[in-house]
Amino acid sequence: MLFSLAGCEPQIVLDLPSADTIVAIEISDGYVQKQEHTLKSSQVIFQVMRLVQRNNSGWSVPFGTFPTPKASAAFKNRNGTIDFVLWFGPDWVGARSFSGQRTDSYIWAVGIDVREQLERILGVGA
Repeated sequence: MLFSLAGCEPQIVLDLPSADTIVAIEISDGYVQKQEHTLKSSQVIFQVMRLVQRNNSGWSVPFGTFPTPKASAAFKNRNGTIDFVLWFGPDWVGARSFSGQRTDSYIWAVGIDVREQLERILGVGA
């Protein structure tokens, strides 16, 4: 692994976009045989954002770089601008939020249950 949680800033809470400002989630899934799909259901968008918001702690800036993710989810607003991105690795979740003052990349110390719920809802690895 190319990143480490050692020496990271403790307990960062991300500035997340409001679910009602997101109109689409663009999913890119797979390393070699990449599959892409877009989710536009407001119900799905609210479900994902609610899950992230409820677990919005345990973020830290990794020391080093992220390995290549197996999938990504880009959350787009009405203007087509990306407000938030989630990256999924084999055993990690990373993110970048463009809603606040900082736009660093973060690693998320979130439980496997939350990661698996997000993957299921977003159709990652399906």
